[in-house]
Amino acid sequence: MNTHQPVNDLITQFEIQNELKNAFQKILLKNNAEDLDIENKDISINSENIEYSETEFGFHRFQTPILKHGKVIIGYFALVVTNENERMDEYFVINQ
Repeated sequence: MNTHQPVNDLITQFEIQNELKNAFQKILLKNNAEDLDIENKDISINSENIEYSETEFGFHRFQTPILKHGKVIIGYFALVVTNENERMDEYFVINQ
């Protein structure tokens, strides 16, 4: 039995790859580099690389690395959604 299948089904059903991309782009557009604690906006995410976890409240958390120059992991971006795909939170975290 493939234990990853239910997670893959959620990623597809909730269109998580697109949601991650769109939410990440909105953050970049609405904030300057200083607000985001980064040198410049030459950063991206790899929405093909998604880690899943369930929060203590039973929500779904989807996390992807934030990359500098497309290679170096400098942090992560995550979305938290309910079973009905209602967004509860998002996280933009840069490692210090």
